[in-house]
Amino acid sequence: AVEGMSTVIQNTVLDMQKTVEDGLERILRGAGKPAVLLCDRGMMDSAVYLDNDTFQDMLKQRNEEAADWRERRYNAVFHMVTAADGAAQFYTLENNEARSETPSEAVLVDHKTQRAWMGHPHLTVLDNSTDFEGKLQRLVEATAGLVGLPVNLSRTTAKFLLARPPDLNAMAVDYQIFEVEKVYLIDQDLSNDRSFSYLKSNNNDNDNNYNSNNKYYKSRSRSFDSMQDLNDVSGSSPHKSST
Repeated sequence: AVEGMSTVIQNTVLDMQKTVEDGLERILRGAGKPAVLLCDRGMMDSAVYLDNDTFQDMLKQRNEEAADWRERRYNAVFHMVTAADGAAQFYTLENNEARSETPSEAVLVDHKTQRAWMGHPHLTVLDNSTDFEGKLQRLVEATAGLVGLPVNLSRTTAKFLLARPPDLNAMAVDYQIFEVEKVYLIDQDLSNDRSFSYLKSNNNDNDNNYNSNNKYYKSRSRSFDSMQDLNDVSGSSPHKSST
């Protein structure tokens, strides 16, 4: 391959992708109605196809920050794990002419993609623990939860109190370090004493990403969240998600 061609290709893809995404967002804003913009890939995907030094050089040339692409550009990221990882019997090249990876190569690209998006505050990884229809249903449920619609899947949050600070040098998995600050609001929805609202700030690479979150309980078994990106002060931003 010609030296530097990978950077040329990724820059070209990014330029086209940004133009299409921004253009569709302007159209949705102009319509003045609630909307969801689903993107087949996100701009951080380009990091998968370049080594880290080359990717960082490309960012500098474009005068852009990885944190902006990863945490601010998209309200949520839904990663659908390749069938090659956990459902290898269903992985095939027959239904996609553009696909050329072997199962092992597909798993490698998949893991790199997950690492590229690690640190997004609303990253959902959809594995192959169900059949494909179940996987799509989980995607629909997650998207519905993003825009504030009732969902059928229960939400489970697990937090752990560590006995001591972890040894990061001994970590066996990739990780991102960021600080999260939550401010719970006193002015709550008095009609529902099980609802609450809070502001959340994620600090990553010395950049702050602000969100407003509201949790509503509709019954004993069903609840949903709504989330507003406070970095966009226009008040009419469509939810933009990368899958």
